[in-house]
Amino acid sequence: MTEYKHTGKPVRTATKSTHLPLAVKFLMILGVGLLLRLTLLYYNNGTALGNHLFVDSLGYYQTAVNVANGDGYNLRRGQAYFCREPGTSYFFAANIVLYKMFTRHPVATPVYDAAGWPKDVDNQNCIRLIRLCQGLLQTMAIALFYLLLRHQFKDEVALVISLTAAVYPPLAFFSELLLRENLLFGIFTLAAYIFYSHMQEAAHWKLAVLGILWGL
Repeated sequence: MTEYKHTGKPVRTATKSTHLPLAVKFLMILGVGLLLRLTLLYYNNGTALGNHLFVDSLGYYQTAVNVANGDGYNLRRGQAYFCREPGTSYFFAANIVLYKMFTRHPVATPVYDAAGWPKDVDNQNCIRLIRLCQGLLQTMAIALFYLLLRHQFKDEVALVISLTAAVYPPLAFFSELLLRENLLFGIFTLAAYIFYSHMQEAAHWKLAVLGILWGL
């Protein structure tokens, strides 16, 4: 702002900035993304979409229940399962173990109805918990995605791209599906960030972590 004092010469005075701090914008984007995923979780509960597991989802969840109950990485008890990567089933199993710890309810091998939805409440609640954790995982991945983008673009560009990812409908919708893409989105983003960090400052432990991540 320019003012003219008694000298007749223009004097520039400071004005308060109305722009939000970068950290606030970043947190707002994460909040919008998380709210969208929580909204989908709430409104899909009890619907034909929410109360349904697809073929792949059934395999992942069934294996996760067996892992959580100590029956091994099996699709059916005593039947070894090597058709899929283990990371997704173990991620689901960790959610089931948490549910069992906090509720002290056993999670039995589910019996499904015609739509592929467990008939007992405990398995239904475990699936909802997994969906919630997938939404949180996607939100954390978007945060990491933003940190990675800041190394390549201006802050404003990184914010716009991160906002696009946060509200992108197919990505948010996938948080409701028990599929490996949710875990892989987080793993790939973390792997890309670690790889970039390794290119900037090489370290053997970073390569070791990358190997573990790709193995999941």
